Amino acid sequence: MSLGEKIFKFPSLYRGKTTILKALNGMSDFSLNPLIEKREIIDIGCGTIQYFYAPDKALRRVGIDTSPEMIREAKRLYPRSEYLVQSGERLPYADNSFDVALLLFMLHHVPSNEWDLFLGEARRVAKKEILIIDHVQHDSPPLSLIQRTYWRLVDGGHIYRKEKEWFSLLQSHGFIIKDYKRMGTLFGNICYFRL
Repeated sequence: MSLGEKIFKFPSLYRGKTTILKALNGMSDFSLNPLIEKREIIDIGCGTIQYFYAPDKALRRVGIDTSPEMIREAKRLYPRSEYLVQSGERLPYADNSFDVALLLFMLHHVPSNEWDLFLGEARRVAKKEILIIDHVQHDSPPLSLIQRTYWRLVDGGHIYRKEKEWFSLLQSHGFIIKDYKRMGTLFGNICYFRL
């Protein structure tokens, strides 16, 4: 576990960090609620707190995370949800078990050689849509350097793709991109895909 990922052992610190970053990125109005409301959802890499949707709006919500500390805090915050401590590379659910699979700010923590497994499992268990929110690397070399330095020191992720790389990856896996947004006042550093 990298230095940046050690924050996952301290859910309250993680929650504070993500609250600050959401405010700095000017994303307080962005919501996935219309896409998850009254649907069965699986949140792969759920972490502790959800800023982009209200878990209780889902008909059924399953949260998956590898951190027992994160799951323990998530259970406290959202007791109606179901939880599993495990990785998303092999999910213990039948095909089409959920309406929507969410991969929110978690793929960059997965080594690039495992992305196929995570995307494949999300596709397998979701009968309607996959929603991805993650980081996107700036095309400008100086701004990209600032982003990568920050991510290396504070975030601890493995891979941060550029916009073209995201599109290429998703299209190479046969995904149809229904909606895409590039967001965030800090370098336009957040990408959203609805597949």
